[in-house]
Amino acid sequence: GLNTKNMGFDAVSINYSAGYAKITTDYDTKTNREPAPNYRIRQRINFGYDFTDKFNFKTRFQFDSVYSNANVVRNSFLHFQVFEYNLTDHISANIGHSNGNNAFNIVESPQDYKLENNVKFYDPKISEYSIGIGLSI
Repeated sequence: GLNTKNMGFDAVSINYSAGYAKITTDYDTKTNREPAPNYRIRQRINFGYDFTDKFNFKTRFQFDSVYSNANVVRNSFLHFQVFEYNLTDHISANIGHSNGNNAFNIVESPQDYKLENNVKFYDPKISEYSIGIGLSI
């Protein structure tokens, strides 16, 4: 993470993380005949901003690359945004938006196939909205 407080930006939080996960399975393919996953590399960027002591905004962008035993790579993304208001020290309310999907679509052309970027902030077919109450003890 970036220590924004030492830079004079107390209200801002920024961090990056990367992770590796080994996926074990006894099968080379999944039930839909796609190659079974072997390992995953996940990257995340988080950003937060405190408007006041009670009201804040948080967002995350996540990019996953899942590698199969057959060296097939599936890339996907997820991002969300949330506005949160702390009603008390233990109760908060929030409203949010998220979107995630395959990072690329395969588009068939007359001669061949090509990959098309599918990373979108908003997608009218799959974007999700949420309203929530948080409780911390």
